[in-house]
Amino acid sequence: MEKADADAAIGGFAGSPQRPSELLLSRYDRTGPLRVLGRTAQLSVRAATEVTPLLTPCATILIWWWRSW
Repeated sequence: MEKADADAAIGGFAGSPQRPSELLLSRYDRTGPLRVLGRTAQLSVRAATEVTPLLTPCATILIWWWRSW
């Protein structure tokens, strides 16, 4: 079985900006919108601590702001 590579980004998070509990994996689809592909497992305290300074506010409103994770 061949593996395929694809670029994706962290499109959001669950929890608070000071203590994210999960990261949302996303990528742009062919029509343009950013789409959620999945999410991580529950972040450990160490992982959350490491990723927190890397989170930045979103510059645009996302189409899935209403979703609950």
